[in-house]
Amino acid sequence: MRQCRIDKHPRFQPKSLPVTAAYHTPCHTRALAGLSPWLELLEKIPNLELVPLELGCSGMAGAYGLTQKNFAMSMRIGADLIDRMRQPDLQIGLAECSSCKLQMEQGTSTPTLHPLKLLAFACGLIPASQIKLTPNNRSRVAT
Repeated sequence: MRQCRIDKHPRFQPKSLPVTAAYHTPCHTRALAGLSPWLELLEKIPNLELVPLELGCSGMAGAYGLTQKNFAMSMRIGADLIDRMRQPDLQIGLAECSSCKLQMEQGTSTPTLHPLKLLAFACGLIPASQIKLTPNNRSRVAT
């Protein structure tokens, strides 16, 4: 089987992105593959400082944390991750799982993106107006 290596393509030339980004590997990715292949690809973006977060489950567990009955428990499960996302050294969070993304933004002002969106922005494929790199001021998030 031939592997597709986008980072070897001659037009793959991401621009410098001086951002500190926390990367969370979702539980299902960790269970299937160990580490996420996104980390290797994101490391190709010049001046992007990646902070891998090895803080366990986000607590969302698919739709588990979306119900009123389970919300408080999901916040307790993801407390370490959420607390880390509140730290001022992080400008953005990254997670390919939309459930983890929601949980990473709960109670924080740090925006979280899918890694592909950040990569597309760094490569000039989407304009700055379509990417959220600035803090939000909402206490509960649904993006």
